[in-house]
Parts: sequence; structure tokens; C-alpha cells
Amino acid sequence: MYSGTITDVHAHIYPKNYLKELGKRTQYPIFRTNSEGTSFIQFSDTSRSFPVTDSFFDLDYRIKEMAKFKVTTELLSSINPWTDFFPNAELAVQFSKLINNEISNIVSKYKNERRFFGLATLPLLSPIDAKKELERAVDELGLAGAILGTNVNGTYLSDERFLPIFEVAQRKKCLLFIHPTIPLGVDRLRDYGLVRSLGYVFDSTVNLVKMAYAGVFDKFPELKLISAHLSGAIPYLQGRIDVAWKMFPESKGNLSEPPTNKIRKALHADTISYSKGALRLASEFIGVERLMFGSDFPFEWGTENAKKSVEEAFDDNELRLIYSENFDRATKS
Repeated sequence: MYSGTITDVHAHIYPKNYLKELGKRTQYPIFRTNSEGTSFIQFSDTSRSFPVTDSFFDLDYRIKEMAKFKVTTELLSSINPWTDFFPNAELAVQFSKLINNEISNIVSKYKNERRFFGLATLPLLSPIDAKKELERAVDELGLAGAILGTNVNGTYLSDERFLPIFEVAQRKKCLLFIHPTIPLGVDRLRDYGLVRSLGYVFDSTVNLVKMAYAGVFDKFPELKLISAHLSGAIPYLQGRIDVAWKMFPESKGNLSEPPTNKIRKALHADTISYSKGALRLASEFIGVERLMFGSDFPFEWGTENAKKSVEEAFDDNELRLIYSENFDRATKS
């Protein structure tokens, strides 16, 4: 049984100061607690976040949970929809900086233990400001990179307005963690929790394929990308995507090779799928040396479920790569 170090690359946090400042606001978004004692972020009259419990910001609780599951290190990132839901770019910049400063402080506090790495939240409503904040986060705050939503209010990352962010990420050799956000077509996925089980996964899939067609991976061949949730459905749909490229003119785009070839060369993926078969399929698609363990802490999916599926799918030599060595290699310049 594997007994080495474990790095969790998919671990979320709500910094306390961020929630405190949201709680001071009189207009949406605002952090509030209802009469039943449930806390949440209210985005609009009809939209609010999941319940925000102590597990999202209590570091003592987090460290105890890490020890319980023998997780050595977490790569901390804030939670969707990040600052994309603010009414203007100025507020998005302000709150992104607040989040990033606090995550940087947490990383610094536990630096000697190598307990945490951190990812910046970027004000994607203004890609130019996002570019500047990524530079600040890496150069001044010592963060490992940034987390990006798959779309920004309906515009996928394949759009040329986001190219300056990718340019900085390649130049700084930092990580970009691509995480699904509110998926397009969300209103048709309200029933049965399908946003969680299907919507996020397919938004990741569409975004990555569109990035390939848009030439993002050609323009920035040295990007260090991590895709959440085992890269969506890409491993399973590889054949269909590539045969469509081969057979149908409208699927050709400007690519001289199949879209998934582009994706495979650029991508790392976390292991969140909870399926031995899916994990093995993904390892065949991008290689076990490009998989990294993730748990989605502190959401209810559970670290135990995440570890169980990974340890059923891989042997100890593969686990050493997935649990620690792949992340260590990706964070070295």
C-alpha cells in the first residue's frame, strides 16, 4: 500500500476576509446568514451559493482532515463563480486581490511545512486586469498560478480576449487550473442535480475542444494546464471528436491534426471521477505522468471516495506519480 506524500491539487477555500467584505455589502453579491443559521453568498434575488460552512475557511479543521486522509499538501483555490459574478470589472479586481492576498498569507504561514500552495483568482471580466493580477500573484505573492473558469458569462476561454493571460502563464511557467463554472444551458440541467453530475463535466469538454480549434495550444505550446474532473469527457469522446475532424469539412477548422492531439500534449488532469475504468482510460489518453490527485475538498464528494477510486485503479509506482511526483515536476521552472 502506498505510504508516501500526497498532494491534493483540487482543494477549495473561501478566505475569511473575502466573506467578511462580502458581508459588508448592501448590493449583490453579498454574504449573509438566514434565520435558520445557514450562511451563503447571495448572487441575485433568485440565485445563491451552496451553504458556506466552517469547512470552507477554518484552517484548523482543514489540517485535521488532511491528516485524517494522509494528505500532505493542498493546492488551494477559491470557488466558482469566483469574481465573474460581480457587476463590474473594478469590483472583480478589488475582490480578486483580496482573495489572492489572503491565500498568499496562508501559504506563507505554513511554508516550512510545505502544507499549502496557492492559485490566484483572476478578474476575468477584464482580461487585461487579469493578466496584471496573474503577474502580481506569481511575482509578488508567490502563488503557483491561477484558477480559470471554463467560461466567463458565456464566453469560453478559447476567445482571443483571454490570450494575454495564456501569454503570461507560459512566460512565468506557472500553473493554470481550468475548472468548470456555471455551464451554458444551465436552465435545462436544474432537475436531479444534473449541473453537478453532467453540466460541469461537459462544459470542461466543450471548452477544451474549442481551445484546440482556436489554436491556443499552438500559440502557447508550453502551457502548464490542469483540467478539473479528469478533463471532462475528453478521454471517452476522443474517437468521436477526431473522426469528426477527419470526415466532416465543418469539423476541420484550421487544424492539421486531430483536436485531441493538441489537448493531449498540453494537458494535465486531476483524478476526480470516482471510477476505476474512467481513470484507466484517462491514463491511456494523456499518460499516468500527467494525472494529479484531487479531492474537491471540502465538498461532499469526499476525500475518501477520491482516494479509494485512485488506489483501485493504479499500482504503487503509478500512485507515486499521481500523488506527488507529477505535481512536483509541474511546479519546477
